[in-house]
Amino acid sequence: MSLQDSPLWWLFSMAGAAIWFVVMLPAMPTRNHKIFVSIGPPTVFAVIALYCLKSDENLTEMLPVYCGLVISVPVGILGHRKALREMLADPEVPYGEATGPWTLQAAVSLAVFLGLAVYYVSH
Repeated sequence: MSLQDSPLWWLFSMAGAAIWFVVMLPAMPTRNHKIFVSIGPPTVFAVIALYCLKSDENLTEMLPVYCGLVISVPVGILGHRKALREMLADPEVPYGEATGPWTLQAAVSLAVFLGLAVYYVSH
């Protein structure tokens, strides 16, 4: 068993999802926002699982990509939760147009975490 195939990745995946919920849910001002944000980790997992089924990849070996995606979003809003919450609380600002100082931070964290995960699984 290689390190990439380690069952620890299941633990890391659960921890990543827990971090997602701990950081993201308090940043959401309404019940609908919380519901929308709650589907993130299961959706990412479903997409990766479907990819693994289609391509005959080992799901455990692809969990670092799941972790990278799920961790990048909460890291992307760290330090900006209050501003994000206030922006989303404004009913005149559509969810998809809620941008602020967290936008660049989220993009960079996504690129870094996903890049590292893809590099890890490809080697």
